[in-house]
Amino acid sequence: MSFFSFHSWFRRPQANRSRKRPTGQSAALQVEHLEDRDVPAAGLNAVIGTFAPDTAGWYLRNEVGPGAPDVAPFAYGGPNWVPVAGDWNGTGTPSIAVVDPATETWYIKNGTAPGAPNIAPFRYGAPGWVPIAGDWDGNGTTTVGVFDPATATFYLKNSNGPGAPDVVLRYGAPGWQPIVGDWDGNGTTTVGVFDPRFGTFYLRNSNTPGAPDYTPFDFGAPGSVPVAGDWDGDGRTSIGAVAPGSGTWYLRDSNTPGNPDFTPFAYGGAGWKPVVLSPTIVPTTAPQTVRFEANTGQVDPLALYLAHTGAADTYFTRDGAVYALPGTAGTPQQSTPADTVRQAAVPTVPVRLFFAGHSADVAVQGEQRLATRSNYFLGSDPTQWHTNVANYDQLRYRGVYPGIDAVVRGAGGHVEYTFDVAPGANFNAIDLALPDANTLTIDTAGELVIGTDAGAMTLSRPALYQEGPGGRLPVSGGYVLRGGNHVG
Repeated sequence: MSFFSFHSWFRRPQANRSRKRPTGQSAALQVEHLEDRDVPAAGLNAVIGTFAPDTAGWYLRNEVGPGAPDVAPFAYGGPNWVPVAGDWNGTGTPSIAVVDPATETWYIKNGTAPGAPNIAPFRYGAPGWVPIAGDWDGNGTTTVGVFDPATATFYLKNSNGPGAPDVVLRYGAPGWQPIVGDWDGNGTTTVGVFDPRFGTFYLRNSNTPGAPDYTPFDFGAPGSVPVAGDWDGDGRTSIGAVAPGSGTWYLRDSNTPGNPDFTPFAYGGAGWKPVVLSPTIVPTTAPQTVRFEANTGQVDPLALYLAHTGAADTYFTRDGAVYALPGTAGTPQQSTPADTVRQAAVPTVPVRLFFAGHSADVAVQGEQRLATRSNYFLGSDPTQWHTNVANYDQLRYRGVYPGIDAVVRGAGGHVEYTFDVAPGANFNAIDLALPDANTLTIDTAGELVIGTDAGAMTLSRPALYQEGPGGRLPVSGGYVLRGGNHVG
């Protein structure tokens, strides 16, 4: 895998240091006058349950600990089916599911009550494989997966339906058991395995093969059932073990060996299957200063996502980015084709950075959902308000070119672009179009300087490197001006 990375920033003219939110009405992509407010989400700990395989009975608690069920026991599924839990619709509320091992059919509910499945039943897996579930791509929604214990292979899907897996990886050894969680609290569920012979956990912080990211450690007796959840609400998943003969839970608040952090307690009967219902874990703060908001109607629908930085608002369409650079009263106003930003009351300068010739089926996805939310209260009409707008740490243009993804994230208050180039993909397919630039020059530092009516916008010198067995190896290279305001 090769990588090509750069970030952008805008040099404001000295006469225009204030940041204003413009207004405007047009069928073109536009910025409206918005007031936003970030509302951090409180930490939510996992809760426990147990599933009686002979009756398909669910017994759920609203906290971690012993006691009577907090939800009236109910039946969902069939005898000896496999219980699974997840936030299947991305609302932040954990729900139940069951898998019929005889047919590998999934029955998913958006809640914790009996009734018909909310998602049409579908087949995924193979006889003897173990159902698992997680937020594999960090978009805030739990999706399905399976683990083949004979080959220690994970098959993960980023949607809830039949079809080919999105991620396939081998991790562990035959006969080991899968255990998954958001071990580092970054909003993405990743794999782990448990060796039942010794009670040893091996955890990874990415859904890729490789060495464990945590020193392997023992917890629980041989033959224990491994469990994982955010027991203390700190945003990170940690492990536990349940004794199958007694239904006794032993839980740790960190992924290290040691004594249980909770007094061991019994919940469930002999042979019952433990279930952990965890809200989708989201980081309490963004690791970067730039956050990417989903567009739920607060701006023109041509924008799929938007970001507010210190110098400019940036809008992300299927074609790439549109920067709304602050202008002045004397700034020439440009035409407003459908893929630019129209500004009326407060002058701004739209600058487009598009992926020229991109794949027709490119998919733009928010990744690594954050705990922050944005609220937009537009005027006095509540129907025009947009609340609890999801924030993400990064965007991915999946398949922007054949074998190439573009990842957009924050870097020190700026927007950074990284191209992930799969082996065999054509690196030269990357073509940046800047149709609104007045001038394009490459300075002595290798940076691309974009002359605009609002001032100079700069793309940093690209960093190129290749991942190999020995780690990242730098690769020489830089920008190439291709003419017609295109850059390679």
